[in-house]
Amino acid sequence: MFRPRFLMILAVFLVGACGDSSPGIIDQETRATATALQKTALEGSGAFEILESLTTEVGPRLAGSPGDKLAVAWAIEKFQELGFDRIWTESVLLPGWKRISAEARVLAPYPQPMAVTSLGLSSSTADGGIEAEVIHFKTLADLETATAAEVTGKIVFISNRMERTRDGSGYGPAVRARAIGASEAARRGAIALVIRSIGTDDHRNPHTGAMRYLDDIDKIPAAAISNPDADMLVNQFARGKTVRMFLDVQNEDLGEIETFNVIGEITGRLNPDEVVIIGGHLDSWDLGTGAIDDGAGVAITMAAGHIIASLAEPPRRSIRVIAFGAEETGLWGGRAYAAAHADDLVNHIIGVESDFGS
Repeated sequence: MFRPRFLMILAVFLVGACGDSSPGIIDQETRATATALQKTALEGSGAFEILESLTTEVGPRLAGSPGDKLAVAWAIEKFQELGFDRIWTESVLLPGWKRISAEARVLAPYPQPMAVTSLGLSSSTADGGIEAEVIHFKTLADLETATAAEVTGKIVFISNRMERTRDGSGYGPAVRARAIGASEAARRGAIALVIRSIGTDDHRNPHTGAMRYLDDIDKIPAAAISNPDADMLVNQFARGKTVRMFLDVQNEDLGEIETFNVIGEITGRLNPDEVVIIGGHLDSWDLGTGAIDDGAGVAITMAAGHIIASLAEPPRRSIRVIAFGAEETGLWGGRAYAAAHADDLVNHIIGVESDFGS
């Protein structure tokens, strides 16, 4: 069941932001409207149906890919179906990247294949892959204390495990290994980076995700292995023997490409130039349908906007639902929107993005 708790929160938030109450005060009429919206959401918001449509009719939608283009067209049509007053797109430029292939296996001391994927924006190994000794670090901080003499010519493996927490707070500390691990390894002479997938699962599906290269440091390929494979690799190191690995990742730099933010607006009845923003990001990584990250956010906010548009009286301010483009590879859609509306930001009252599942 697609639980509409976030829709209920949005209902109260949006009515407060767009209603007729004085700042900081929610009057009885506004409270009644919020309660009615909440009841409507609980009875069936339509958010699940929006999400099912996106994942079935479009699927994966890495920025700039054919799936991304389908998603833009899908969002325009969905906003039309949901009855938004104004619908338009805004250009988003970004560096394009395409995944081609990935393979990894332990060569010694105990040969085994591993489930592996390139990290987003990673460079490639040489054709045919590389073979090298692996050096193990439990954390990024451990790598940062290592010397070039220890690391040069080796594949760096970081095994830090994301801590499972109800609020997702374990993600931030763990994800730094993915974000800058390759540059920190390259700074010390490594030829590649392999990390434990940033996730708390125990299946053999490796997790991709964006990494970035620091300026003036060589770009080395970066990959993630599944969590069970990371455990296996740690166990091999525990035997006290030298570990060697084969790694072959191939990716393509596409140069500058274009995608779009897709925007649907409910026009305010009294102050239409004042805007409240809600939204999610339309793009996803290419290894799955992006149902949680962030199809759910797009569906929730589209549905919330639709429910509010169905009120007998429109809100005082305009509500702008944005399906942001190209979030995964660098928040490009959000940056493009801010730049495009720099002269009008004074009229943006508040904004919120749903990017944490349903």
